[in-house]
Amino acid sequence: RLNRKLREEKGYTYGASAGFDLRRAAGPFAARAAVNTAVTVPAVMDILAELDGIRSGVTEAEVGEARDYLVGVFPLRFETAGAVVGALGGLVVQGLPDDELSRYRPAIQAVSRDDVIAAARAHIRPDEAAIVLVGAADAFLPALEAAGLGAITIERDPAPEAGSEATDGDAA
Repeated sequence: RLNRKLREEKGYTYGASAGFDLRRAAGPFAARAAVNTAVTVPAVMDILAELDGIRSGVTEAEVGEARDYLVGVFPLRFETAGAVVGALGGLVVQGLPDDELSRYRPAIQAVSRDDVIAAARAHIRPDEAAIVLVGAADAFLPALEAAGLGAITIERDPAPEAGSEATDGDAA
């Protein structure tokens, strides 16, 4: 949904994505897109609207497309020896059973529309989002303030000191 809205409909970005950073315990959910400064706030508002919208419902077609995609690309995750080792290592690190990878595709195929809606309502909470924007704050700050999304904290890089320009040998 994010990519369709921000890339295909609005032309704001070459790509947008969202997902969970899965860990042993709960991991963060993040949505990401690189956009031009002029559309920063409209893009944020569209992202929040799409995240809220998925909590309201998804269509059978959307669930089917997502299932087909995840099942279809699954074998591509194991194209190299390194990828196989990484997947097996992930099982150990996450404490998952040995048959986790063989159970993945049937488990994905079993996900229903109701499952997706329940998971979205339980785990996607745009009203609790911490929004991090990187860019020319002065250019989008008035629109961001007008959007009324909450408290705004601006952290600026310190201005370089005169005569202290970095050279090729300096660490960044």
